[in-house]
Amino acid sequence: MKTCTKCRKSKALTEFSPGRARCKSCRAEVAREQRAASPEAHKEASRRYRENHTDKAKAAGRRHYHGNKAYYAAKNTAWVKGNPEANRARRARYRARKLAAPGGGVSLAEWIILRDSYGCCISCLRTDGPLEPDHVEPLAQGGRDHIDNIQPLCRSCNSSKKDRHVDYRIGHTSSLLREPAFTTI
Repeated sequence: MKTCTKCRKSKALTEFSPGRARCKSCRAEVAREQRAASPEAHKEASRRYRENHTDKAKAAGRRHYHGNKAYYAAKNTAWVKGNPEANRARRARYRARKLAAPGGGVSLAEWIILRDSYGCCISCLRTDGPLEPDHVEPLAQGGRDHIDNIQPLCRSCNSSKKDRHVDYRIGHTSSLLREPAFTTI
């Protein structure tokens, strides 16, 4: 048995960390109070710890993830359902990286501006349903992953085009095509 210096209760040795005079519950309470009193200082201390103990911090993160896989799976599923456009953009960036496609990628903001400037599938002119970014020159054939190589198509037109080089933008009568609605940097 050992007596805690904060709560003055006698507790079993398992309630104390080695070499500590306060019990684990009192140390946790003090830590919570310090975090509440100064959250910025706590964030800075956590950042410094992660910098100085990179391997330990990564191992702790992996242990936490593996111990809470169901939580993270549910959180990811909720994010995907709530952010379909961002998820499509994330998957497109992954695919472009996997194919080592040249170009800087297409941001979600650029895609939304392009999609809204056309307003419909430029192959079949349907306005109902979501539009997908299609690479005019397919990535599989060495096309660039850049906004200049993107055209908005509905899912069925995008699927039927497959990996062929078909530019539906040529001859499209949209007035927005004469003046670019976006600028590339």
